Amino acid sequence: MLKVRNWEKWQTYRKDRGTPPWIKVYARLLTDPDFAELEDHEKWHVIGIWLIARERNGLISDDPKIVQRLINSSTKPDLEKLLGLQVLERPKKKRQPKDNQVTTICQPDDNQMTSSWQPNDAPETDTDKTPPTPPQGGDRILLNLPCKDGEFAVLQSMVDEWRRTHPRIDIDAEIRKARQWCLDNPTKRKTLRGGRAFIGNWLKNAQPSSGHALPMWSEVQ
Repeated sequence: MLKVRNWEKWQTYRKDRGTPPWIKVYARLLTDPDFAELEDHEKWHVIGIWLIARERNGLISDDPKIVQRLINSSTKPDLEKLLGLQVLERPKKKRQPKDNQVTTICQPDDNQMTSSWQPNDAPETDTDKTPPTPPQGGDRILLNLPCKDGEFAVLQSMVDEWRRTHPRIDIDAEIRKARQWCLDNPTKRKTLRGGRAFIGNWLKNAQPSSGHALPMWSEVQ
């Protein structure tokens, strides 16, 4: 995992309202020399990363492919470059012994000066009750769907199957919409057991009518 540097300093939210639907972007960003040196697509990568970081208190995946998919970018973000610019950092791990066990806690570095355009803090949600379903056979988790009793892990194999079943739908976009619906409607979330069925019904309802369906690639060649 990676962390947006100084997330808690630049982003402030009410802790009792769940995951925020917005982030703060400061006007001084336009005059920051480090930000100005980025290519236009890299500037979007920064903003997109801030948007997805709000869901996990400033944390994002360290896999560029996953980040690219989540921010809906046509180009892969250079996470190593953003680490070098101190937009991102690797969370520090502080080990604290308790009852002969060692607990690892990620802590932000509050004692270092950073560029003024780097944001910070999303609240914890009640989706931490149960850890996400672990992937099977090396399958990859693309995102987690908030449920009443934990988080349902959406795996790459599931997405591949839904793409075959619904070739006319943007599966990635619809799953993100379903996830946002769960975030916006915490009292209407499904259970872990019903997570897959919920997404299946969502995709079924998203299926375009025959009169407005987009043509498949094979039909326009």
